[in-house]
Formats: sequence, C-alpha cells, structure tokens
Amino acid sequence: MAPKAKRAALIGFDCLVPKRLQKLLKEGGLDNFRRFIKEGSYISEGFNLPTVTPPSWATICTGAYPRTHGVEDYYYYHEGRPLDHKYTTQAFGSDILTAQTIWDSWDKTGKKCLVVNYPMAWPSHMQHGVMVEGCGLSPAETRWPLYGNEHKESLASESVISTEVYPFGGKFDDAEGWKNLPEDLDEPLDMTVKMDFREGFYDIEPQTWHILCWQSGDDGYDRITMAPEKDFSKAFFTIGLKQWSDPIEHDFKVVSDGHMEKGVFRCKLMALSDDAEEFRLYVSGIAGRTGFIAPASAAKDIDFSKQITANDIGFVSHMLGIIDNDTVCELAEFHAEWLWNCVKCLVNANPDWDLFYMHSHPIDWFYHGFMSDLDSTDEKVRKEAERVERRIYTSEDRLLGRLMDLFGRETAICVCSD
Repeated sequence: MAPKAKRAALIGFDCLVPKRLQKLLKEGGLDNFRRFIKEGSYISEGFNLPTVTPPSWATICTGAYPRTHGVEDYYYYHEGRPLDHKYTTQAFGSDILTAQTIWDSWDKTGKKCLVVNYPMAWPSHMQHGVMVEGCGLSPAETRWPLYGNEHKESLASESVISTEVYPFGGKFDDAEGWKNLPEDLDEPLDMTVKMDFREGFYDIEPQTWHILCWQSGDDGYDRITMAPEKDFSKAFFTIGLKQWSDPIEHDFKVVSDGHMEKGVFRCKLMALSDDAEEFRLYVSGIAGRTGFIAPASAAKDIDFSKQITANDIGFVSHMLGIIDNDTVCELAEFHAEWLWNCVKCLVNANPDWDLFYMHSHPIDWFYHGFMSDLDSTDEKVRKEAERVERRIYTSEDRLLGRLMDLFGRETAICVCSD
C-alpha cells in the first residue's frame, strides 16, 4: 500500500495533446509518462474556455472559471488605454487575478509552497514560500505589463553573429594582435564584434567580443574561438561545425547603476565554409540570476552556473532560418535541464515544502512551429516533424521521471496540460 501523501505537486506541460501522447506511447518510449498513467488516474479531456495559456493556467491554480478569476483571454485590455491591440498586454501578471491561487491560500495557513515558472504567478504574494518567476512562458522572462507581444529576459535574448546580413557580424580578415596563439595555427582569421545585449530586464553595457577562425587540418577553416579580448588563453570556447560550447559564465555591466551581473550563455556554430566566407554562430539568450526570484535571498540556494533558460527553444531563430530542427531539440533539452536543476536545488534547500507548482512550455513552442508539418501530405516533411515531436516529448518525459523520483511516494502528484 502506498504511504499517505504528506505534500502535493502539480507539474504542467503546456499544450501536451492527449491524442499525440497516446500515439507516441503506442509507438514505444516515454516510459515515465507510461509509468505515471499506469500508477495513477488518466483523464484525456476536460477543458476550460478559451483554450489559451493565461486563462487555462489561471483556472488550474485557482479552481475558478475565467469570468471568476478575471483572465478571459491571452491579451488584457487596460482601463483607460486605447483598444488597439498594440496597447494590450499579455495577461500574465498575478495582480489581475480576481480569485485566490492555491499557493496563496496555503501560504496564509503557514504552509511552504514552491512555485516555478508558472504563468499568472508573478509577482509573488507569499510570505513563506519561494517563487521563480511566473509572468511569461519561460523562466527568467517577463511579459507583464509590457505592450503587445513584447517580452524581456533576465539579461538578453538570443542573437546571431554572422557574415550574412544580421545585426552582429561582418567579414573575417587576417588575424592581428592576438596573444598566446598556438604556434601551429596556420593563417588564422579574425572578426571583431560589438555585442548589444537586447530585450533584457536591464540595459546592459555593450561589449566587444573577438572571433578567431582557424584550421585544425588541411581541409580549410573548421574551428572558431571566441574571446572577450584578443588573448587565446582567455577564450570563452573553441568549437567546430554543429558543436555547442560549454555553458559560459560571464560578467555583464548594468548601465543604470554600474553593478555587475553574472550571466550564462552557450553558442553553437551553425555554418562555416572552408574559406570562412560563410559563417553563422548562434548565441543563446543570457540567463542571469536576479530579478525573478522571491524572496531574492533564495537565489543563493540555486546553482545558475551550468544551465541556460533557452527561452522559446529558439522558435524565433528557427523561423528566421538561423538554427535547424536538431538545435531546437537541443534547446528544449537545455530548457528542461535548467528547470530540473532549479527544482532540485529548491527542494533540497527547502525539505519542509508542502506544495509544488511548475509549468514547462517546450511542447507548446513545438506545435506553434511544426503543427502544419504534422499534417503535411509530403511524407518526408511529416516524418521529420514527428521525429522532432518525439524528441521534445522525450525531453519532457525525462524531466517528469526526475521530478517523480525527487518527490517520492509521499507526494500526491498531478500532471496536467492546458
């Protein structure tokens, strides 16, 4: 007999489609979803209208219908503003809720709640619990109360450095002024790039980064090294084609008051021709560690040095042709790793927790980008979309399994979707 539950946890996977999950389970794999369904109860239908992110997740955390909890659509019209769409706000702020969340209710009785990346949650009103953001789709992201489709990430959104027509980049030229270059580097080239860090919580002072392009063999240029100054020994990383850098932890200066923020990012070399004429380096969003945790002191319990938030799993870059399908899948895995690390650290630091609520968004981002491909009459297109779908679900399945093991059998766990 299973022990009586001492605490409760809700794990939300945005836009997980029951029919698609059932199809994937029938084909094999997804062992943690399979285990969860076998050991618990499974309900494939039961919905809240309208079926969009803010109203649905608000219902899931309040138990109220949209007319009662006050979030009736994806966009929120502010009293006194024009009704034009560009003056609306994405409805993610907790202050517009007119019904009480479950964690606020439990908090008032002295219970400790942990809330991670849950829409409609931020700002936190808890006195005893810990919250990691909650006014957007991804951790360390805010959409409230910004205009239209605007969003901001903790330090900067994703970018690209390229020899093509992109915001950052240029052409490679003969390398000059580098220190500590390996003696066997043959005809290295370099590019100097002024990096403007955009769409962050703060205005970040631009930095100058340097990219060295070189040959590891006799088949042309195939390696790049990026550094904050022209010193090979201080390089952020060296990578080859289709390789990711390790996570890079770096200091960024906030313009308003001059203080330094630690940020973590990764890069992937998406294109490099043997003559270095074609070059494209994807730079992930930069994940900071302040401004999205309440209480702020809880940040010390989380190791932010090894993961990136991978906001929107590169959805915009993918639409622009900057990254490919496999990179989208890898970013989904990075996103899940960030969430897992965050939750693990919080649970270990707060063993007396009573209620846990979390939301994860990659499945929704996938369907926005690939839904039409899943219905394509072109078998090649359809099969590729199905391959990517399985990888996204597999990433979330791995996260689910880790969370189930972490919470143990004394936790009543609910897995749901909007």
